[in-house]
Amino acid sequence: MIKRTKETLAYELSESEALALALVLRRFPILPEDYFTLSRTADNQFSDEDKALVHSELIERRGFLLRKMGELRNRLENETFSSRLELQFAEREMLLQVLNEVRVGCWVALGRPESMDKVNTEADRAM
Repeated sequence: MIKRTKETLAYELSESEALALALVLRRFPILPEDYFTLSRTADNQFSDEDKALVHSELIERRGFLLRKMGELRNRLENETFSSRLELQFAEREMLLQVLNEVRVGCWVALGRPESMDKVNTEADRAM
């Protein structure tokens, strides 16, 4: 972060950092909609109506985040991108939510390893 105002945060990014961030944003949404649950306990007592409501809200929120991250990705991929990326606080929060989902989605795609050491060792053996 290079500057903070009452409404925005400014970051300095190289062109390669901006393009790398844009590539990561292209992975969203990575998790299937049914990955998210209302409760992690087996005895959850949620009605089908409650589940449907949460599911529809999740779809709406992901659609909103997808549009916002598409706008951000377009800014990052723009040929005239300067090295300065300014984000409103709400945009930064959305970016963090999306980056976290991509992180978790990659972890799920790797089989939910307890340690990345095992994944790295298996990748080294494959080379």
